Amino acid sequence: MRLGQRSAGTSKPGSALLQLPLFPPPADRGLARCTVSTRWRDRWQRGTRCFDISLTCGDSEDPPADIAIELKAIFSDKQFLRNSCLSGEWGEEQSSLPYFPFIPDQPFRVEILCEHPRFRIFVDGHQLFDFYHRIEKLSAIDTIKINGDLQITKLG
Repeated sequence: MRLGQRSAGTSKPGSALLQLPLFPPPADRGLARCTVSTRWRDRWQRGTRCFDISLTCGDSEDPPADIAIELKAIFSDKQFLRNSCLSGEWGEEQSSLPYFPFIPDQPFRVEILCEHPRFRIFVDGHQLFDFYHRIEKLSAIDTIKINGDLQITKLG
């Protein structure tokens, strides 16, 4: 499944489990950290499919807002994908991982650190991968969208 596609059981396209503005935008803070603390809603065996976290440049649907980074965890395939979408065009998907960091029915914390020239992604305090910026104007990133099979316990 490519990033940007929605699977059965997740929110409808265009609707998010959670959609919030980021203040101030990452570039205005120098180094910025976005933290999502959560746990899977259901046990893996009972149908948990995936979740995605996107940092976007607004929330427009027509034309669609640029997505600076979309992270998508697919539990059944043990994948944690990342991509971006600029001017309606998806970039090359990245999928390599040292390990799949999520354990069924266990809480976890995902941190997205925005620095020059990349996002650094941490899960439970361990750096998992870097994603180099494809968007030119970091100050345009102003919204976080979270979809999928999650129970959010903290957002900071």
